[in-house]
Amino acid sequence: MKILAIRLKNLASIEGEFEIDFTAEPLHSAGIFAISGATGAGKSTLLDALCLALYDRAPRFATGGENLMLRDVGDNQINQSDVKNILRRGTGEGYAEVDFQGVTGERHRSRWMVRRSRSKPTGSLRPQELKVINLETETELQGTKTELLAQLTRLTGLTYEQFTRTVLLAQNDFATFLKSRESAKAELLEKLTGTEIYSAISREIYQRSKVADEEWKHLREGLRQMEVWPEEEITRLRQEQEIGKKKCAEIRRVLEGWKEHLKDLRLLKEQTEIRALRKRDEEQEQERLRNIQEQLQVHEQGMQRFREQCAALEPDLRKARELDVRLGELKKNHTEALRSWEEVNKQKQEQEKLLAGKKQQALQYVCSLTNCREEGWLTKYEACQKEAEQHTDSMASLFDLPVTVEKVPDLTPLPENAPVAQQLTQLEELCRRYQVLLGYLLQRNEQQLERLNAWDIQQLGEEQTRWNRELHRLQAGRQQTLQWLRAEEEVKRIIAGHTELRQRLAGVEKESGEAERLHQTQVARLQAVQRIYDNARLSISENVQALRGNLRQEEACPVCGSTTHPYRSGEKQVELIFGQIETEYKQAVEEHRQAQEKVVAFRQNRLNLGEQLRQAAVQLSERQEEARRLTPAREEERATEYYDRLLAQASGELEQIVTQLRAYQQLYQEWKQQDTEVKQLRAVCERLQQGISQCQLLMQQVETDRERLFLTIAHEETIRERLVRATEELEKLAGQRAALLKGKTADEAETAIRKHEAQLNEMWEAMKRDREIIREKLSGLQGELRQIEVSVQELDRRCHSAGVPSALPAAIREQETLLTDTERALSVTDARLLQQEQNAAKMKQAEVQLQQKEQTAEKWKKLNTLFGSAEGHKFKIIAQSYTLNILLLHANKHLSYLSRRYRLQQVPGTLALQVIDGDMCDEVRTVYSLSGGESFLISLALALGLSSLSSNNLKVESLFIDEGFGSLDADSLRTAMEALEQLQMQGRKIGVISHVQEMSERIAVQIQLHKAVNGKSRIRIK
Repeated sequence: MKILAIRLKNLASIEGEFEIDFTAEPLHSAGIFAISGATGAGKSTLLDALCLALYDRAPRFATGGENLMLRDVGDNQINQSDVKNILRRGTGEGYAEVDFQGVTGERHRSRWMVRRSRSKPTGSLRPQELKVINLETETELQGTKTELLAQLTRLTGLTYEQFTRTVLLAQNDFATFLKSRESAKAELLEKLTGTEIYSAISREIYQRSKVADEEWKHLREGLRQMEVWPEEEITRLRQEQEIGKKKCAEIRRVLEGWKEHLKDLRLLKEQTEIRALRKRDEEQEQERLRNIQEQLQVHEQGMQRFREQCAALEPDLRKARELDVRLGELKKNHTEALRSWEEVNKQKQEQEKLLAGKKQQALQYVCSLTNCREEGWLTKYEACQKEAEQHTDSMASLFDLPVTVEKVPDLTPLPENAPVAQQLTQLEELCRRYQVLLGYLLQRNEQQLERLNAWDIQQLGEEQTRWNRELHRLQAGRQQTLQWLRAEEEVKRIIAGHTELRQRLAGVEKESGEAERLHQTQVARLQAVQRIYDNARLSISENVQALRGNLRQEEACPVCGSTTHPYRSGEKQVELIFGQIETEYKQAVEEHRQAQEKVVAFRQNRLNLGEQLRQAAVQLSERQEEARRLTPAREEERATEYYDRLLAQASGELEQIVTQLRAYQQLYQEWKQQDTEVKQLRAVCERLQQGISQCQLLMQQVETDRERLFLTIAHEETIRERLVRATEELEKLAGQRAALLKGKTADEAETAIRKHEAQLNEMWEAMKRDREIIREKLSGLQGELRQIEVSVQELDRRCHSAGVPSALPAAIREQETLLTDTERALSVTDARLLQQEQNAAKMKQAEVQLQQKEQTAEKWKKLNTLFGSAEGHKFKIIAQSYTLNILLLHANKHLSYLSRRYRLQQVPGTLALQVIDGDMCDEVRTVYSLSGGESFLISLALALGLSSLSSNNLKVESLFIDEGFGSLDADSLRTAMEALEQLQMQGRKIGVISHVQEMSERIAVQIQLHKAVNGKSRIRIK
């Protein structure tokens, strides 16, 4: 993952648009650059813009703390942790944009945008927007903001938490981590590595163990509280249950009889009321029946009057029908006359149009045929005409051609509006001249073809093929002879080279043995000198000198235990001796290197010569085989002069044949050109003849169509006169008919009469149906009354029978109360018996559950003993111990690049760290003994280790290191810069964020942020 460019506008203290392009100079060539500026200038704003564009989150707005609302413009409020707070006050919009190269190798651009309403500084903040573009394909990624953020995570290969631990490194946390307590180390390591889940697991184990134990205790207490009665008490309750059931059955039997009697009384009352209602309905239906009878009499009188009116209209109907028949015939005749006139008129128009079209078609044919007039053919015709006039007899005798060319006048082009007949006459004359010219050219072409046929071209082709084959055979034989000669020379050269290589190999083997013996001698000498040099280097190291300076006379040395210290004084002599030993060691190393290089060179030379000998042997065998294969069969064929003589002879024969073929080809081309002209002229003649015939046919059709048009016009006049007479007669009869039946037709009048008659009949039938319905309803009511009367008599007899209390409702209520009390007592007994049965079943089930709960609680208790704690510390410390081991593997790998002297190690059984000092014979040092520069190196290695741990094996080429430089002295700062340069050599582009002046001066390329008035800052790349 690599950051290519950062762009931002109106964010925090940065006002306006600024761009930091890491692909442009000077940042492109710089492996390390500084981000410098005063406090509050906006150094952290650059990192916030980077995170906003990729994750819509920023470190300064990390969730946590108090949930406070801050005042925005106007009456609006905004949460203090909202990332939109980064928009600079007094601006209407801003953005953060990042170009990056993702895990797929493709370049993408992500822009995070925030603005106020209408882009005005006084507007309310709108939701932030996100836009992602693939720079390789120039296409925009689609989706909601949440979907785009998920796609960005896949493209970068890092989540926000991994990004802030991989790309943004803050080694101050690790400097604190080195010297903090164990519980604080676990919390800090948990925060740095994002492994908070182990604390959650520890707390969850503690909670589940507590819940399981409480459930077991609660179930055990409930089991103790369950009550089970003795068998005697249960038997007594069952006897009470049987007595209660019998008593309830007897009371229900008496109640059912009384309720049935009460039901009869109520039914008697209902039937009496229904009888009164049905008698009233009977009287109403009788009245309706009398009304229907009166309406039927009135309707019958109306129908009689309607029949008399219909009889009076019969004469008018007959007369109107006669007039309608005559009008129908006249309308039919008028319509047929009108249709005939329209058809004739349409036919006349079509004939006029057809006549005009054929005239135009004939004119177009003539115009298209005038294109056949070509001056070239006419010029050639005139030339032939002159030739015939001058040499008629000689031409006929020379070409065996009769004199067919006649003397005719020249054709003069006519204007475009000339008559078609005149243009057609001129075209006929033009066609006749072309036909005369075509006959002349055909006879001349036949003479040329006879000359071509006189050549025996097939025999010439066969001769050429035969001599070409002979020429190829001779050339192949000569080439084989040359190859055989070269192969013989190559065999001689390879034999000579093989002999020379064997001699060189013998000399090299002799020199290689001497070099091997010299190399063994140098190895033994170097090992002896190196032991002396290592001991001397250890004796003058800084720590040894410090120990040597602390030695006291007569006191035991803490290293060897001796009380005599011969090297306590005389440091200058020791250094002088060490210098001589170091010089001798370097000389021995150089001599050993030269001897080793010489041995390697001799070995390689020997291998090369052996390979060359093997290749030479293989090549010699191949060349000898090739020479045997290429040896000519006859002795004279082994000299190239034999083939040169035969090749010259074959080439001469081929040259003569080619000359004859060229002459034939030239004559053939002339004939082909003349034949093409004949074909073209024949096509022109055929076109002219076809066109002239078509024009003549069209002119005949024009005359025929003109005569047909005259006949159609005369017929149209006759039909028009007949149409006028039919119209006048039709109008006269229509006036007479309008005076009858108010202008209606006889059918319409009869239809209206039948319709009114049908309505009257329908009303008559409807009233008859109503009368029948009323009669049927009356009959039904009378039958129902008879049934109700019988039912009332029967109910009255049953209600006055003996054995029933006089106050029946009160007696029923008393019995129901007694039944309720008895059933309640029985229910209590049933419930007590059921409770005992349930308690027995529950006790069995509870015993099984209690055993299961006890086992579960025991399992969680064991897990809680191992990992659980209320605060989550126990499992967190165990898990972070493993996490710390993995972190130290990555940190030591980076530390080996920064300084090979130190190696980090975990104190066994704790989260504490210790340092292995390689320059002190792997002495174990506490982290409290580290200097400022050493602490920086180890903190930086831990930060880089965390970067490797969080990057999911992803190569991160851009790093931003924040904090950690302000407390360094000059030597430590020098060590830090050397460490950063080592880190740069690993292929990473490093941005160092610091306001330390000396460090900024040591880094050539800088991104400087300069503060201005009103809290503004400017960005300048130096």
